[in-house]
Amino acid sequence: MNECIHDPVLGELERYDAGSYRLTLHQTELYVAITEDAPEQQAAILQARKIVKGFTAYTERATRYVCAELLAIKNGFWLQGDEEPLDAAEFTRQLNLSLVSVERDGRATLYFDDNQMFGGHSIVVYANVHDEFETAKLEG
Repeated sequence: MNECIHDPVLGELERYDAGSYRLTLHQTELYVAITEDAPEQQAAILQARKIVKGFTAYTERATRYVCAELLAIKNGFWLQGDEEPLDAAEFTRQLNLSLVSVERDGRATLYFDDNQMFGGHSIVVYANVHDEFETAKLEG
């Protein structure tokens, strides 16, 4: 496979490993799984283009989804000592999208740093090929 792929929307993607390429966008790593045959037509490239074109809106929508899924868990089970419950604005302010991985079929996995809200666990969000977020959970 080529060491770099140039895409008219994504720009320069550099080879990360045998099956994926990466780029950095607003301090977020974006990994795209690509095979050698016609990369510009693959679902992963098409999905990555959609994410990049609407990156701010996509990130905001993902952050709202995480908040809807995990704020009650944070306030119900993860408050430390005399920590006050968080409201939605404070919860989302503390989230930091650090990595997006787009699979060959166009599904995406988003990784958020938790800013120690959940003891340093990663917050992982899974999105389907239709840009619908399906689940948010703690990992690691």
